[in-house]
Amino acid sequence: MEDFRSKYPDAKSFEDFRQEISIIELATANGYHHEVRKGSRTPVFFNPQTNDRIIILNPANPGNQGYWNPEDDTDKGSLINFVKRRLGTLFPQNNDRNENANVNSILYNYLKLPEPAKHRNRQLVDTGTLHNIEAHPFLIDYYQLKPLYKRDFFRERGISLETLEKPEFIGRIYNVQYQDPAKPGPVYTNVAFPYHLAHDTRMVGLEIRNRDYKAHAEGSDRSNGVWHSNMPQKLDRIVLVESAVDALSFQELRKPQNTLYVSYGGNLTLNQIQTIKELKAKGNTGPDFQYVTANDNDQKGAYYDLMFLRELTAEKFPSQRLANPKNTLKLAFSSGQGQAGANEPDAVVDLADRLMRELKPYHRQIDEELRKEGLGNVVKSELEKDKIKFNITGSQLVVEIPTTFFALHQFNQALISAAGLEKKIKIEKAILNDYNEDLKLIKAIHKNPELLADINKNDLKKSLGEKLTQDDLKFVVLQPGRYEQLQKTFGLGKENEESQQVLQMEKKGEGVSDRENKEVLRKNKPVDSPANTKEKISRVSHKR
Repeated sequence: MEDFRSKYPDAKSFEDFRQEISIIELATANGYHHEVRKGSRTPVFFNPQTNDRIIILNPANPGNQGYWNPEDDTDKGSLINFVKRRLGTLFPQNNDRNENANVNSILYNYLKLPEPAKHRNRQLVDTGTLHNIEAHPFLIDYYQLKPLYKRDFFRERGISLETLEKPEFIGRIYNVQYQDPAKPGPVYTNVAFPYHLAHDTRMVGLEIRNRDYKAHAEGSDRSNGVWHSNMPQKLDRIVLVESAVDALSFQELRKPQNTLYVSYGGNLTLNQIQTIKELKAKGNTGPDFQYVTANDNDQKGAYYDLMFLRELTAEKFPSQRLANPKNTLKLAFSSGQGQAGANEPDAVVDLADRLMRELKPYHRQIDEELRKEGLGNVVKSELEKDKIKFNITGSQLVVEIPTTFFALHQFNQALISAAGLEKKIKIEKAILNDYNEDLKLIKAIHKNPELLADINKNDLKKSLGEKLTQDDLKFVVLQPGRYEQLQKTFGLGKENEESQQVLQMEKKGEGVSDRENKEVLRKNKPVDSPANTKEKISRVSHKR
């Protein structure tokens, strides 16, 4: 009897496809760009159209290449997995075919391209850069590290000498000089924050900063390593920030005790989350230990908050990221081991019910905006897109979250409450865009005696020369006209406008206990969420 290969000599197996098409080639042919600065050991590719970032394993071996998505630990594997996970988004999907047939069709069609077209696609890949990535591990000996003595950078950032000399930070910040033997030239003295793993005393990278300079040392392990302060004898909290400068600013503003600060250098990965959990395991923690996320007041910061929240909810409600429509984050929550003995559909419906109850004011605000007269259809459509949608499919709760800062932030706050995580994690946003901006603004006000006296007299009812705290600043910027005055006087950037809207939301927010109809969810019908939100929505949808 004739075997399949003999009957169909041109048929390809998945293994054949892997040998003939590299993930890098297919990705770059479909809009991904090599982010050279983001991957010193493994190359990073980003697609701005789908907002998708992947890290390539074995870049020099096309037949054995793998990939993983730093924002979704279920999105990883071979060329075949790469295509499967992007059916219906990056790649077309024919609903009359099964998944494997769709993958076969896409890969066959690519191989059928004329050779000049495939050659042009291969030219999109800078093979020389990929080779250099693998050839340059982190070489600490190239960098002349010295104890911190040049501190101008911190002075410009408003960070005091006393803060730098606190036990938390002694030995965790350096000055650094680097001289490339192949490119002799001027040697600059910069500030360096060393990256470590949880159980290894060796440095695995350096974040290098100066007034107009920000980079990571070549070969730095940014996927696993983090910067962290010294471990206290008793560990009450870990404060998570995007930069070590924000950690120093947080300490100066809040002065918490028994705190470990962790910075991931503005690009949080799942491996770094694991490193953070391992650091916590090393500490002397009590029952009241808490994570504090102090990420920036922007869309990226809210997404990092959500990444960490998903990790903490994984025991009860593991989630996975699904292929999502443009400008939307689509997550599927299911019932995990923490719900042992519980009926899975009931558990996820209960979670949906709690989320919706927490989110109801958010949608009420949107609906109030929609009822206003004179709104055009375009504005109404954009407002509708700001709603968070829920759907029960089988035993999974599928949530679609608009990828605006406002929607993500409100969902995060609702998830903390709905999942019962209030004692485990707290989101503490700065008043402006980040904690260093808060610190600089407070110190700028202190240097303006007339403005300080006016704020103390009219806003705070305090003695004229009294110094401001961060809580004072939060109260002050909510006074009519005061934020606009500060914005004009000190040249505050537009990136702070969203944070001001969040403050207004929190000022106006109120809890709602309306009971939602669970039967609607059980019938697999989409339900617009409800929210414990607090915002003035009218400008939200125009910030996409």
